[in-house]
Amino acid sequence: MKTVTAIIDELERELSGVSPAEAPALIVRLAACQAVLASKMSADAIDRTRKMTLDDQLLGVEPAAKILGVSTHWLYRHSSTLPFTRRLGPKQLRFSRVAMGEWIKTQQ
Repeated sequence: MKTVTAIIDELERELSGVSPAEAPALIVRLAACQAVLASKMSADAIDRTRKMTLDDQLLGVEPAAKILGVSTHWLYRHSSTLPFTRRLGPKQLRFSRVAMGEWIKTQQ
């Protein structure tokens, strides 16, 4: 079975021999292929988002600070720059447990 790269390489070589009359039909078929690939990407992103949403918990300041090993004061002070902060209202902060775990991995 050919790899995707090999298929694309072969297609690129063959495109030089396409006549102007054949080009519109080929463009339509390539667009259909592009749509299939885009739907696969979208489905994957939806699955990841759904999993994160189902597995996630929004933590208050104290449990989040405990997990991070910082003071609540530090967490409040830096909340606007942390990617796992969720603002629920004017004075309501929560912290995504899943996003916090991902952020911790990138800090090590």
